[in-house]
Amino acid sequence: MKLRNNTVIETTLKQDLCINCGLCKVACPVGAIAMERNKYGELNPVIDENKCTNCGQCTKYCPHTEEKIKSEALDVSSYNEPQVKGLENSKFYVAWSKDTAQRKECCSGGVVTELAKHLFETGKIDGVVHVERIWAKRGELHYGARLSKSVEEICKNASSAYQPIDFSEILPQLEENKTYFITGTPCVIRGIKKLFAENNRYKNISIMTCALVCSHNTSAQFIDFLTEINELCDKHEWQVNIRAKDENNIDANNFNNHVYTKEKDLLNKNRFKSGWTKIWRGYYFAMNVCNYCSDFWGYEADISVKDAWDKEFDKDPLGKSIVIIRNSELESEFKNCNLEMSELSFEFMKKHQYSTAAYKQVEAKSKNFEPIYSKQNRQNELFKNVIIAKLSKFLYKYFGFKITKGILYMTNKILPGKKKNKKKKIKYPFFHSLKRIFEYEGCEKSDKTKKILVAGGYGYGNTGDEAQCNATLKLLNERYPDYQIINLTPNVEYSKSIHPEFNHDFASRVMFFDSNKDYGCFKFKNNYKSRSKVFRFFVKSILIYLNAFLVRAGLPTWFINASCTKFLYDMKTSSMFYFCGGGYLTGSTLSRLLDGILLCRLAHIFKIPVVMSGQTIGVWNNDFNKALAKWGFKYVDVITVRDEEFSLADLEKIGLSGENYFPTHDDALFCDKSNEKQVEFNNYVTLNTHYWGMSGKEKSIIINKINKAVNHILSTTDYDIVFIPMHKNDKLSYDDYIKQYPNDRLHCFDYDYDFKKVRRVIADSKICITMKHHPIIFAMGENVPVISLAFSSYYVHKNLGALTQYGQEDFSINLENEDWEEQFVNKFGKICSDYDGICGVISDKKVILNERKEKFLNLVDELLK
Repeated sequence: MKLRNNTVIETTLKQDLCINCGLCKVACPVGAIAMERNKYGELNPVIDENKCTNCGQCTKYCPHTEEKIKSEALDVSSYNEPQVKGLENSKFYVAWSKDTAQRKECCSGGVVTELAKHLFETGKIDGVVHVERIWAKRGELHYGARLSKSVEEICKNASSAYQPIDFSEILPQLEENKTYFITGTPCVIRGIKKLFAENNRYKNISIMTCALVCSHNTSAQFIDFLTEINELCDKHEWQVNIRAKDENNIDANNFNNHVYTKEKDLLNKNRFKSGWTKIWRGYYFAMNVCNYCSDFWGYEADISVKDAWDKEFDKDPLGKSIVIIRNSELESEFKNCNLEMSELSFEFMKKHQYSTAAYKQVEAKSKNFEPIYSKQNRQNELFKNVIIAKLSKFLYKYFGFKITKGILYMTNKILPGKKKNKKKKIKYPFFHSLKRIFEYEGCEKSDKTKKILVAGGYGYGNTGDEAQCNATLKLLNERYPDYQIINLTPNVEYSKSIHPEFNHDFASRVMFFDSNKDYGCFKFKNNYKSRSKVFRFFVKSILIYLNAFLVRAGLPTWFINASCTKFLYDMKTSSMFYFCGGGYLTGSTLSRLLDGILLCRLAHIFKIPVVMSGQTIGVWNNDFNKALAKWGFKYVDVITVRDEEFSLADLEKIGLSGENYFPTHDDALFCDKSNEKQVEFNNYVTLNTHYWGMSGKEKSIIINKINKAVNHILSTTDYDIVFIPMHKNDKLSYDDYIKQYPNDRLHCFDYDYDFKKVRRVIADSKICITMKHHPIIFAMGENVPVISLAFSSYYVHKNLGALTQYGQEDFSINLENEDWEEQFVNKFGKICSDYDGICGVISDKKVILNERKEKFLNLVDELLK
């Protein structure tokens, strides 16, 4: 038998308007309808033609036939202000549960749960029809409907679902002459109210209805895609709570996506970091009918509830709810619930979440009666949303995650969206993009994401550099929890192992210049081979620089590979470029200086603020380096240095001075240290030596000088000496030394280059003697006196600059001076005689430096605003 036009197959399903609610199955008087999953995992009605009598009951109660959707669109469009449809003759409140523990389990204010509990406890209802999370694997349904008949069941199944719910198995369980509280999306509530008002099977059952205000819904593929973004294994049976909360949520907007098995958590990540927000707002896997439905407020429900997305309310991380009440009897029960509440005005509600209400209701007529590709439907993003929704389902089904992700990314960029500036009429978008290469007023807001890119001199196994990196990432993640902090490192694998709690991606030297893990291939020396590398570096840099203008304009790149393009796009879409502290922006570290200059200029092209924290800058070596540094650094918004004079003086040499250039401290000053003692004995001096850039003869000279210092310590005190390598190459100098001058009181700290461990060793020592910079910083952080032994202008610059900040400049020794040994004896004696006084000076100076750091961070706050 051929089915006639009054079945949901013809009126709804073939139009791709099904919302999977199962009301057609419930209404069918002959049991001809079953709900079966389609190829995209959505539950659709399937009709047994041998049973079907074409009575039309399935179509009667379907909330989304094409005829009903268009009729509703005309109705809402007849209002002078279409967004108010559903707000008339209502009372409005902002409310939240008084039970803090209950609020933590609910998606926003816990209003629905408290109301349901109250109605049940006072005997007003006999049960609640709502949703529950289901244990399911990838490819299965993650949510379902349930009937709860106790307060415990009601509370256990709080929170919300992000998937259409099939009610066909639950509604037949409701008993006559009883009352139930039913929650659901506005469209489902409309269908349920009609069913219980007009269908003979349900007429004798009383219901109270609660609409959960809804922008759109998504298929089960949405949750699966989210788990793949976060690299979760597909073998687990899990549950998903999209709206989880914990103590790290700074406001209601910053909820978590929580995926867990019966044994452990798999994911509990802020929604801005998990990828959820992007794919939700992008309409990935959206139900097609949601683009045409014109009921945002749930206008037929007794009560509608939504999240209080408003600056005044969402500061509370536990969330609050907007409540719209259309039933006076239910309002009196609502006021007797365990709720805090205050009344809202009609004028407030008209403006509340206007953009979504406009898409659903103001644009209803154009979306339902104009072609999808019409100008209006391109500007209101219907065209884009429908294409993305359909394409995402198809691609994910047949091509999997990676291909889907890549194609949807490109599609999002290509498809037209909301008109950015109504005053400018763009007839030729390609030529407009060309114009943007030369005339640019800043990235559109849609280009920007809450993302801070962090670059530095780490990633090469240097303990001090990793301490700076870790302290910086920890600080930024704590201070800006709603931002995605991405650490740019030349060795992602290594950085993940050292700093597993943070996000990492490849640094520019890898993405632009294929430098990979070997620092040497990115190091310039004064020879023919290196000059050739410098030439290639500049050619590639110019090419990248020019392509940045194309990326800025949204045009295809030329003559650069995908990794270069990706890095440029990541910069374009970031909110800030943050240079972590260090000594890599100097003439003595030329390759890193040139790389940093290029990054500063690229950030300027994309109008991204740039800040530099705790730097050693300068030692330009020649005028060409000065000119390049000025060209790159003049657009940096804030530069802070880790010495009092040298770096600022070198910045002045290139014309950079002012209130946004000032000293703070090395980023590793307040880094973490191990809680466990690392060496067995107590009275010892820590000593760091190394061979940075030395030839064979120079190494021998250094060993002899170090031996003189060691002999003085051993002969005048009972201290042992612990050598502390900060990099694996530092151990070479210790091995050479111990071969020539073995001694039972000499030890080498053998560890895995964990900065927390070496900091603890220094913290427990009496004095620190070092040729490198970061042992000074660790020692100053622990109030341990230091003697610096420097052998080049680079280390004099770094080490003396650091000591000066803590009032310890008298303890800097240049090993190239003839009287260095006499100086060492005098300075070591001074420390021993005035130990407590020196420690007190260090402690007082740190208070000042901490205040300067806070000044820097306040400037960063303003730039992010």
